[in-house]
Amino acid sequence: MSATDAVVEGLAAKLLLYSRAKRWFIAFSGGLDSTVLLHATREVCDKYPGMPPLAAIHVDHGLHDLSGNWADHCQRTCNQWDIPLQVHTVAVDTEGASLEQAARRARYYVFEDVVGKKDIIFTGHHLDDQVETFFLRVLRGAGIEGLAAIPEQRRVGDARLARPLLSLTRQQLEHYADEFGLDYLNDPSNSDTRFDRNYLRHQVLPLVEQRWPGYRDTVGRCTDHLGAAADRLHALATNLTETSSAMGDPGFTLPSLLELEADMAQASLRKWLKHHGLAMPDTKPLQEFIRQLRQADNTGKVKLKTRSWCLQRYADGVFIRPAKEKVPESLDTLAPSDSLEIKGVGTLSLVQTDGPGLRLPPVGHFDVAFRRGGEHCHPLSRDHSAPLKQLLQEHRIPTWWRSRLPLLYAEGELVAVGDLFLCRSEWVKQQSDKTLWKLEWKREAYS
Repeated sequence: MSATDAVVEGLAAKLLLYSRAKRWFIAFSGGLDSTVLLHATREVCDKYPGMPPLAAIHVDHGLHDLSGNWADHCQRTCNQWDIPLQVHTVAVDTEGASLEQAARRARYYVFEDVVGKKDIIFTGHHLDDQVETFFLRVLRGAGIEGLAAIPEQRRVGDARLARPLLSLTRQQLEHYADEFGLDYLNDPSNSDTRFDRNYLRHQVLPLVEQRWPGYRDTVGRCTDHLGAAADRLHALATNLTETSSAMGDPGFTLPSLLELEADMAQASLRKWLKHHGLAMPDTKPLQEFIRQLRQADNTGKVKLKTRSWCLQRYADGVFIRPAKEKVPESLDTLAPSDSLEIKGVGTLSLVQTDGPGLRLPPVGHFDVAFRRGGEHCHPLSRDHSAPLKQLLQEHRIPTWWRSRLPLLYAEGELVAVGDLFLCRSEWVKQQSDKTLWKLEWKREAYS
């Protein structure tokens, strides 16, 4: 059996595990790994009739001038192999994340949108990727789950992501591409040793290989052992009691964590984070966060913050919130025909209601503003007016939302506090035979 036959046979054994899937998607960048994966998967489909329909997804991050050419290359390749291709162009938001993390996050958002229940998306991660990830995490002091490096499969939205090439080396993929004459792209940034992964790949690991030529296989076995240990620990960990804030932030009840011993509390919190698809924090900040939760009073100032998300205590719960609160600064207007998207807040629109609701001012719109302090409101459910700060406390609105609550004004008068409550006003009616409006607010997700 030739080396390329071995690749196809090994891949077939992996892919057949997913033969009951509704559809197969290949994450296709046009580079070596994904090109070999796409070609070899097509070979498997030809050899084993009845496999799920095969398609490819290319995400154009727009990070360099040639990104459009890369998408064109992927389209030509898929046309040649008669494989449907979806090209998605994304805007990479680096706020709160490195460029690599932000690009990955944008890419996975696409995957979640495209793939559905019972679908499988395959990526081209291979053994060298696994080894590099392991060493990088060792150098960062990762725990068991982190040292298990890249899992062979995991959930992405309603679907499952799998990495069938993890047992193959980059050299094996290069031999496969050479034998079939595959045309693939080379990202010039992969040789830039200013990046940690590239430095490790080009400067450090060649020296390791001189002394320990079989290090890839031994590290691969090590990550397998660590992955098995992490799975056992995950199974033993307690399921924290789910809850949500008044604004819909997902979280867990504080007592369900604090009743656990230190090691089990860490394992259970990691299990909860994994369930919500959040990248694992380092061990020391995680330990410190739990220590502070045990000692702090109900000030709401205890946080576990990463570059892309934050856990914060509020009352008797701990909730996911944005890493940065993105406080809006500009004022705007909202008319019945508008859909107003505000970063850090969400999307605002007006919908008709029989009441109670808002009467449209003569100018044809409401003014949208945010808290500056000193606002008062007389809610329909109360007998008297009260400071907005007090009302938000009574409604148990987490502190990180209070500066992002859209306030509606009619001719300078506060008439609505988000979609939470209306303020008594000549512009607010309990019911009417005329058109009344209410605010519809689709909140921006924490991620």
